[in-house]
Amino acid sequence: MPPHARLSDSSLAARQQLREGRQQIRELHDRGLDGPQVCARLTSLVDAVVLQLFEACLAKLDASEPANADRSVSASDRLRGQIALVGHGGYGRRQSSPFSDVDLMILHEGRGMDEINAVARRMTQGIFDAGLQLGQSVRSVQEVIQLARADSIVCTSLIDARLLVGKQSLFDTFRTNFENLVHKRSRPLARAFLESREKERNQYGEAVYLLEPNVKRSRGGLRDLHLLRWLGFAEHGVADPDRRHLMGAISKLDHHRILSARDFLLRLRNEMHFHADTAKETLNRAEQLRIATQLGYRGAQGLLPVEQFMRDYFRHTNHLWQMVRRREAGLQVASPVLRVLEPMLGKNVDGNYRIGLHSISATPAGLARLKGSLEEVLRLVMLSVQHGKRLDHGTWSALYLAAPNFSEEMSAAVGQTFHELLADPRHVGEALRMLHELGLLEKIIPPMRHARGLLQFNQYHKFTVDEHCLRTVRLAARFADRDDSLGQVYQAVRDKTILHLALLLHDLGKGFEEDHSEAGRRLAGEMAERFGLTDTQTDDLVFLVHRHLVMSHLAFRRDTSDPRIIQQFVEQIDSITASGCFWC
Repeated sequence: MPPHARLSDSSLAARQQLREGRQQIRELHDRGLDGPQVCARLTSLVDAVVLQLFEACLAKLDASEPANADRSVSASDRLRGQIALVGHGGYGRRQSSPFSDVDLMILHEGRGMDEINAVARRMTQGIFDAGLQLGQSVRSVQEVIQLARADSIVCTSLIDARLLVGKQSLFDTFRTNFENLVHKRSRPLARAFLESREKERNQYGEAVYLLEPNVKRSRGGLRDLHLLRWLGFAEHGVADPDRRHLMGAISKLDHHRILSARDFLLRLRNEMHFHADTAKETLNRAEQLRIATQLGYRGAQGLLPVEQFMRDYFRHTNHLWQMVRRREAGLQVASPVLRVLEPMLGKNVDGNYRIGLHSISATPAGLARLKGSLEEVLRLVMLSVQHGKRLDHGTWSALYLAAPNFSEEMSAAVGQTFHELLADPRHVGEALRMLHELGLLEKIIPPMRHARGLLQFNQYHKFTVDEHCLRTVRLAARFADRDDSLGQVYQAVRDKTILHLALLLHDLGKGFEEDHSEAGRRLAGEMAERFGLTDTQTDDLVFLVHRHLVMSHLAFRRDTSDPRIIQQFVEQIDSITASGCFWC
């Protein structure tokens, strides 16, 4: 007997309706219907199936009534007056992808539990038989509120709850109690949302620029888009970004970036589900190639179509991550004890900055200086990393939003300050990362703009070009703390500025039509001139960037136990060691 022969007529009809409905919606998706509209149509399709199965379950309830039962009010009508069928999570906010889970809750008043449980069992079976993945619960209002208070994941799922069918007043009671709960505990709940999301990001990919991300759960993915909704609801009682923009809770720029990222990521996820015919979330290399072609990327200026596509992906996810980061910083409020101690234990720096117990902030005068001076920004960044204290929310946000307005003009003072930053192995890694996340490193090193979010579509790299280069500097600087031969060699380098600058630049030639080593040599020469390096320093920098593949080819493609191979390597680098500048 075929498996479907065991299914009820209602489940068979629902399965067929889903299959045909998804196919029709997929055709609209293929013709370019945007992600949110596709999700809305998919949600309406699921609504229709769920409600038909619900009615079929109620009909069975009527049919199973004893012959001597009171027929003045049917069992189904009694039940309709006692329960509310509620969708929540992604299904509740009408953002269902083709194979998303369906989260349903049956709210009840505590009466007629035998009938309610019977309908719940039939609903569960019918929905699974129809081919949907179900998450179902049967709760009273009191039980739901208690769960939401105890579990942040339950709480976030209920933020977008909506009534499908049933008793409106019961749903309204739940909604009022839930909103009161969130309003009274807004800050603790917001922090709980952030902590829960951090654990998920750690599991699925903490780096924004991970090259095979999970589009839902990796940093900057759809879950961070949801997180911004949840934080908005906790802080303002409004989850929808359009309404929050109208009430002035988010800026025009952030509103635009949220909507752009939402449209891009939902369309991407829909495409992945439709193609896989299942709930696929990991954007692996094969999918990247296929989707780049499917979405019409053509490639240009030395970039493959897949590299263009992934650059767009990383741009959107980075915007979401930066917004989450700013919201997280805004929620970090000092305890009453620290607020008392702060004025006594903190200290001012030239009237422009204040070094607190946990962060560094700019005074109004300091902010005015920062917005017009890269040199001043570098000074503040070094102050931050040297004291091991983050920039406070207001200062970080002001710099991040002002970054596009900074000039790329390189003054001698900026060059000198950046030179000093590069020379410091203890702080160079963190300082460069801060500048890049603020959008200001590219004002000093213009090729970093081209490298931002640039995919390296090969088997050797795990991160984008910009992330790879930043990590290379950070890892090299750690040799300063090593007590082995590599540590001794690194510590013996007299001018670490050129080494760190070469590491930062070494892959920035990727994404151009010419070979990346040749492009890198050209960029290194331009940066040497920009920073006013001496002829010897310029030669060292250009050599290191141009020939940075020599050692990796030796290590991975040659027999390093062969003395002749080592001798050839020594001969290749002889000119750099003979210069007397780069090495002691």
